[in-house]
Amino acid sequence: MARLRLICLVAAAALLPGCAAAARAQEVGSSCTSSIQVLFNRYTNTHIETGSTIWLTGILEAVSTDKSDLGSKPIRIDVRQSRITFGKWQHVITLPDSIITIDPSTRDPQRWIGNSGWSVTYAPSQIPEAFFDGMPYEAPEPFIPGFSGPVTWTATFTASRPGVTVRWAWSAAVYSHFGVLGRLFVKPLTAPVSPLPAPDAMYQNDDPAGTPEAYKQFVIAGAMGTGAPQYTGARSEPASVIACQSSELLPPAFRIDLAAPAVPRHFGRVLLVPASLAAPAFAWPVSQQISLADGSTWQAVVRCYATDLCALVSYPNGDQMAIYSEGAAYCKPYVLHFNRTNGGRTIYSFSRDVDYDERPIAHRSNCAQTRPTHIAMDGGRVILGISQNADGSLRFHFVSVRVST
Repeated sequence: MARLRLICLVAAAALLPGCAAAARAQEVGSSCTSSIQVLFNRYTNTHIETGSTIWLTGILEAVSTDKSDLGSKPIRIDVRQSRITFGKWQHVITLPDSIITIDPSTRDPQRWIGNSGWSVTYAPSQIPEAFFDGMPYEAPEPFIPGFSGPVTWTATFTASRPGVTVRWAWSAAVYSHFGVLGRLFVKPLTAPVSPLPAPDAMYQNDDPAGTPEAYKQFVIAGAMGTGAPQYTGARSEPASVIACQSSELLPPAFRIDLAAPAVPRHFGRVLLVPASLAAPAFAWPVSQQISLADGSTWQAVVRCYATDLCALVSYPNGDQMAIYSEGAAYCKPYVLHFNRTNGGRTIYSFSRDVDYDERPIAHRSNCAQTRPTHIAMDGGRVILGISQNADGSLRFHFVSVRVST
């Protein structure tokens, strides 16, 4: 694919002499937060009309390790707090989180979208030009590129081991008509994907990684693209960042119950999960799992952020109790959302405030804090403990209790 490539790379936030301020990319540094800045009007001056969709995609250019052992064992990379800001446009675009698993045992690329954002799995050799994040954004008002100012994608990268460097880039294209996440047939790699029976031939092309194959006929000029064949727009200058090490272990491999009414299908060697199989997904690896005599399973995580799934109870009759967090910010109060379902049916749903100090405690900090909370569940057989971590996230822990009869 012919690409518009910008040659101006900024080091230490200063442009190289003689270059136009077309793109800026943060190079490797001590922070695991990386930013790439572009000017849309350097690509096209086409106005983006109200109601048009801007398709935003994040791409892996390369991943390396300090010991040059990328293919020795699986590595998990989390991309969080992704957002796009505009220098002179009031809107801020928040993108889904992304979990990238690099697994040397993987043959075919996999990617799916769930409650916690995107999850992609690639073999080390598939990383160049690999999709890892994407979101459609409908323009709420007319967008004039020349008056928007610099457009910046910022994200934080963590990895399951130290010494992991991520090289990434992003792009943006405009569509006159667009679908919803999970129905786009997003191409995972720029290279053609291994052929399978129709309709999988849609991936047998040189379209860029991140192309929404089901809607590419609707691409028009705007943002960073001039229309077909720039289905994701021109690519920004790449940035490299050393991921901070996460204390979490690599999660278990993704599994699906093939005995369920609907089974997953493979399109172009990409795993697509039907809505009837989509189960609540943890953004962080499960830190605790206990089983009771009745066959129920109780899972919890030690770090839960805003809108994350914090705990999940699975009952032998197929019921699931999912507990989500709202708030998850330091010095802010929390609300927990409890949602019990069975298949596609909601049994009940309710919310509860977590105990929170209304005013600062002098010996703690300059702001109020969440107090440890204990919630009795299932007739008092299980106690759910909730406390606040130093970074403002929540810690969940179940304790089984013997109930006297």
